[in-house]
Formats: sequence, C-alpha cells, structure tokens
Amino acid sequence: MLVSAFLLYNRHMKNWIIFEDKKILVVHKPAGLAVQNRSYGQPDLESLLKNYLKENQAGTGDKIPYLGIVHRLDQPVEGLLVFAKTKEAAKDLSRQVSSGQMEKRYLAVVHGENLEEDEVFLTDYLIKDEKTHMAKVVRQGEKNAREVRLSYRLIRQWEEEALVEIRLFTGRFHQIRVQMAHAGLPISGDRKYNPRSGGDALALCAYALVFRYPGSRKKMSFEIPRKELTGYFRE
Repeated sequence: MLVSAFLLYNRHMKNWIIFEDKKILVVHKPAGLAVQNRSYGQPDLESLLKNYLKENQAGTGDKIPYLGIVHRLDQPVEGLLVFAKTKEAAKDLSRQVSSGQMEKRYLAVVHGENLEEDEVFLTDYLIKDEKTHMAKVVRQGEKNAREVRLSYRLIRQWEEEALVEIRLFTGRFHQIRVQMAHAGLPISGDRKYNPRSGGDALALCAYALVFRYPGSRKKMSFEIPRKELTGYFRE
C-alpha cells in the first residue's frame, strides 16, 4: 500500500512543479499530502522532491540533494510552496518569511452569513497545545502567546456560506483555521476547529505566492488559476 502511494505521487511530481531553476522550486502541493512526515514510510512532499531531484541531477551518485523547507502548509491544505535548492537561497527566503515580505494569499469557504464587503483585518494571540496538536486564541501577554495577523475579503456569498480571499501576514501553526473560527467564520470541512462540518474536505487553498528571488531580488509571482481549482473555488 505504501509503495503504491509513493509510486502514485511520484507519477504526478512533474505536474506539480510550477517553476524550477538552480536555486528554487515552486510546487503545487495536493491536498492530503504532508510537507514533512514524522511517521516512517508515509509519503510526504519533502521525500518525494528529494527523490525527484536525485533522479534528475546527473553525477550526484548516492548523495541526497539539498532541499530547504522555507514554509509549510497543513496536510489537508492544497496550494503553492517554494523550496530552496541551496543553503544561501534557504536563508534568503526564510528571512522573507520571518520579516513578512513573502506574500501568501488563500481562498477559503467559511460558514457565515451577511459578511462585510470591505476587507476585514484580524489580530489575535495564539498558543499551541502540544497535547491536542491544536492552537487556540488567548489574551495578549499570556505565556508563550504569539501575535498573529491576517485579513479577509468577501468574494461570493451564499445562504450560510461564503467564499473569501485571505491575506496572511504572519505564519503560525493552524493560524488561518483558528483565527477564522474565533471570528465566527469557521472553515468548511475543518474537523479540528469546525466539527459541525462533518467529513467534507477542508475548504482552504493557498492559491497565490509572491516573493523576491534569492540574490537578484526580482519579484516573482505565482498563482493557481481559479479555473484549475475545484468546487466552490472555481470562478
């Protein structure tokens, strides 16, 4: 079963790679695939990319190619990620993430009625509970609390659900899912923070990514066309 899963993912690897050169890889991660996996033998994007690089880099022998993880997406979330192929590129991109220079935009279907049409900004303080593997909003000043910020704007409203675009200004564990739930707009299909959603897939997609190319500082923008997305995310 595990071998079959690896083969299935490897078969689609080239289709997932949006851009590649000597310094970086931009990848469209499918929903359900972990970026990294602590369970031995389970497929994850890091291992699959390293296998891909090893197979496509002549003269490396048994040497495992360098792959720097700059940022992550939760396993059930589909979307764009940039990886570094050199340590120098990893440092540059990591600085952009930590300083908020990397722009990340998401689409989400949330439960909520009569949303405002203007962009709404949310600032909260989160802590991660290692026992439950969940995050929660707490008061400012609480021990280990981290400030988190995002904004959302309405794209389309249905009766009890809405499609929104989310801009992420900080990147913390489960941040979007926790903040939107705390604001009374839980994401559809989120079993952790919106248990009423039942067994539907998590309706969250990292569809746009903007950063500066390591070294040259040239602005690079990537976006998954809405027509290539599924369900509510389509135009």
